[in-house]
Amino acid sequence: FSLYPLRQASLSAAIMPAIEKLGEYSLEIFPGAMSTIVSGEADEIWKGLQTAFQTAAKISEVVMVLTVSNACHGID
Repeated sequence: FSLYPLRQASLSAAIMPAIEKLGEYSLEIFPGAMSTIVSGEADEIWKGLQTAFQTAAKISEVVMVLTVSNACHGID
């Protein structure tokens, strides 16, 4: 997924707390420069992504873009 804070001087102010919230779930998290890969059970992924979006949305207006697959199981 990718988060795009709108009209913000510092993008990380909304992105980092959202990624940190994912750590509260049983997920594998692979942050990158332009997106973050999340791997785990589907229910945990959806709960985590919802919380991540809500966290970022409290800080800034944001756009979240997702690519969802059941064929990719993390990073080797």
